[in-house]
Amino acid sequence: MATIPRYESRANLTEQSPLVKISPQKYAESMSPELAAKGSPGAVLESAGKTLFDVTKEISAKIKRVQNANAESEANIASTEEFAKIEDNVNKNPDIDNALKDVDNQVASVRENVSKRFKDPMAREEYLRQFNLKATIFKQGLNTNVQKRQVDRGRVNTLKELELEAGNYI
Repeated sequence: MATIPRYESRANLTEQSPLVKISPQKYAESMSPELAAKGSPGAVLESAGKTLFDVTKEISAKIKRVQNANAESEANIASTEEFAKIEDNVNKNPDIDNALKDVDNQVASVRENVSKRFKDPMAREEYLRQFNLKATIFKQGLNTNVQKRQVDRGRVNTLKELELEAGNYI
């Protein structure tokens, strides 16, 4: 008659994790030489080095993006403040005909000061390209405001002359 196999446990219960030992000779005999070379300590260090290089490359790219974003936000704030000062000076200038005389030089100095905030030359060039567009729009807005003031001044002068002429006839 056939016997039924039974399981007999001889292991002792412990709280420590079991220690697994692999002998290098037995491990190398069971593998091909290529797999054994891949599992060698030098190969492990090489793969760890590659992983570390990839991680540091990703971290440095992220740091670069953060620095560029910070520099761009600082540059936007500084250029907006400087543009506001230039606009105030133009609006407060009593000589309407010469109000825009120095605006180009002031915008160029703002451009120089803002570009110094960037360490990455590619980010600097991209920001300066966008800055040139903003500066052109800003200068056109100033020009429009000054021309409106000139038209208003002409209207006021015309109305004064009409009142004087009307006064002469009465």
